[in-house]
Amino acid sequence: MLRLRDGLSWCLCDERIVLLDIDADRYFALPPELEADFRSWASGTDNYPGPAGHGLLALGLLVPGRGGGGRGAAAIEPALWDLLPEPSAVAGPLDLLEAIAAQIGARWSLRRRKLVNLLDALRARPGATPSPQTQRRAMRIASAFERSSLFLPKTDRCLPRALAAWSMCRRAGIAASLVFGVRTDPFAAHSWVQLGESVLVGDFEQVRLFTPILVVR
Repeated sequence: MLRLRDGLSWCLCDERIVLLDIDADRYFALPPELEADFRSWASGTDNYPGPAGHGLLALGLLVPGRGGGGRGAAAIEPALWDLLPEPSAVAGPLDLLEAIAAQIGARWSLRRRKLVNLLDALRARPGATPSPQTQRRAMRIASAFERSSLFLPKTDRCLPRALAAWSMCRRAGIAASLVFGVRTDPFAAHSWVQLGESVLVGDFEQVRLFTPILVVR
């Protein structure tokens, strides 16, 4: 039996298999002959280790073992809208300052640490216990990040914005997900924070164009 090695995740996007190597922080597609092998492995129709596994095994994409390692078709419900704050949950000055500081910190961390290590560190931090105010706090975070775009442009900064927002959610006890998505023709990647069916940070109009490839909780 073979399994996807640790650190890899994948999705089917526009009829193409796309993989994310989180350890190397890179997305890639397979050549046609290996994509056919990968589909055979993913469907479970090939008796592994068999002919379809040799090329993938040689490249280190598959390793001996059962289960674990690698994730396919990231499990998250489709986003349907942006999280819009109620009038009583609009971000205040302190929320705005926290959002700006978190984004600056995330950009600084991404320059100095591997993404996988940064994600592990954020997941290891203890968070607050959810409370009746959790949804209101989520709205304030969404509002703060929207207002912060007046000071920190959104363009080409989806990852530090998403990391910053996800970190703030974890500290507040908000069970949000950090989502990595891809699209093809032309290839592009996007990151966002999702709470249920709502996009907290990342813009629904952008998110709907991408297929989730990795969900971090």
